[in-house]
Amino acid sequence: MATACKSKVVLIVTILLLGGCANSTWTGREFQDIQPPRSGNGALYIYAPRTGMPVMGQMSSKIFINNKAIVTIDEGYFTRLELPPDTYHFHASSDSQMACGGELFPGTRYAPIDITVAPNEIYSLRYSSHPEVRKATTCDRHLRVIEQITATKELRTLREAENTYH
Repeated sequence: MATACKSKVVLIVTILLLGGCANSTWTGREFQDIQPPRSGNGALYIYAPRTGMPVMGQMSSKIFINNKAIVTIDEGYFTRLELPPDTYHFHASSDSQMACGGELFPGTRYAPIDITVAPNEIYSLRYSSHPEVRKATTCDRHLRVIEQITATKELRTLREAENTYH
């Protein structure tokens, strides 16, 4: 009897913890190919490859441009933005998983990435933990600029996250 009660308590606590996690909403579109920007703009792909770990959506991060939240990215999601030429500051909040410190110190571990967007150029930012091993399982994940060839391969299995912040 005591074991059944403990199991129920563990299940309830787990549900409550997962209920507070941020999750990406998606547009219904899966990645097809890199699309060039409209004339005069630059295109930017921001994505989080899958790590292969069962994370149930809790390994997510808010992505910020010039300190304004633009999207929540979970593993397996990407977003595409078009921006006019200018210099932009990008950073990500901490992973929202409880064991990673969640939102206790969002976006304070790594300096923002500055990108000067040029007309008709395409840029890719990956939210991951390791420069070469994208499946490394760690809380130490952050944004980094990725070469287009690598980004295109990694984007192939991802779904588009909806930009929910305005």
